Order: sequence, then C-alpha cells, then structure tokens
Amino acid sequence: FTLEILFGKMVDTTNRETYAKALRAQFCDPRVVTKDLTINHKYFHVKFGRKVWIEDDTENLYHGLLKIGVGEWEEIQNQYLSNWSVIEIRLQTCMLFGINDLTEYGNKKYNRGQIAAIREQNIAKGKEENRLAGQVYLAKYYAPLVEEKKETPKKEQSDPKETTPTKTETEDVEMAETEAN
Repeated sequence: FTLEILFGKMVDTTNRETYAKALRAQFCDPRVVTKDLTINHKYFHVKFGRKVWIEDDTENLYHGLLKIGVGEWEEIQNQYLSNWSVIEIRLQTCMLFGINDLTEYGNKKYNRGQIAAIREQNIAKGKEENRLAGQVYLAKYYAPLVEEKKETPKKEQSDPKETTPTKTETEDVEMAETEAN
C-alpha cells in the first residue's frame, strides 16, 4: 500500500474509499457528506427551490426545544433555524413528538429523552386508536382514515290518501275564498 501526506495527514491512497473520505473531509460542504464522510444522497435529491432538512437542523431544533420551548417557533427560528420557515419548524416538531397537534406540549421545554418518550406514547396511542399516519398520531383529524359504511335510513312509505294539494287545487281554494269576500 501507498501512504501519502494529504492535507497534513497520512492517508492510504491504495484504499480508494479511505482516500475519497479524506478528500471529502477537506473539500466538501458539511451538508453534502454524513458524519462518517459518506455521500449524503438526500442533499442531491432536492426538487427545484426546496431545501432538505438534515441532521444538523434536527440538532438545532432539539436545542431550541430545550432552551426556548414548544410553540415559540419564531424565537427558535431566529436563534437556531434561520433558513427555515416557522411552518417547517412546527411540522418538524410534530414529527419529533409523533403527533399532529402540539397544543398539550406548548410553552414547555423538553430534552431529547423526554421527546423520545412522548413520541413512543403518541405512536402507541395512534396504533391503538387506528389514527397513525406515517409514524404521527392524528390526535386532531378532519376525516376518518378508514371509511365506515353507514346505513341510510329507509324512508317510510306515506299513506296514499294523505297527499299534498297540487298548485291548481291551492289556486282554486284561494279563488273561492276571494270570491266569497
């Protein structure tokens, strides 16, 4: 094998993967590679004009939830996630907590362990109530996940003798009353 000094470090250049990781460490933007210096493929699958939420963003969100608290989206945005909208921050928090309605968690601060425990509880509750969509408990939802068949009530048959008067019969009665007056 061949050792070369590359950027102040001894690198085995015969091992292609080791050499590639050394180059990535030196030249790549941290968002392009993962922590173990493999390629972050999600970074390259971005649709036009969209950004990808990465591990660093999740770490920053955890810090925001610990220091500032749930519901203070603008403050979290200003201090930790300035590249993301308030809506994105709230949606990512919903994913962390495993629930679509964060009302009961508002104005409180949570650490990573508490969030993980809450997420597990919410996922279990979602499975129990059949309200789980993509690992998120739909505590507030606007339509059932599974359509239930409802029986339509049968109309009672009316008595043929009880009929409503037709328009001409009503007009005849009104004319007779007018002539009588």
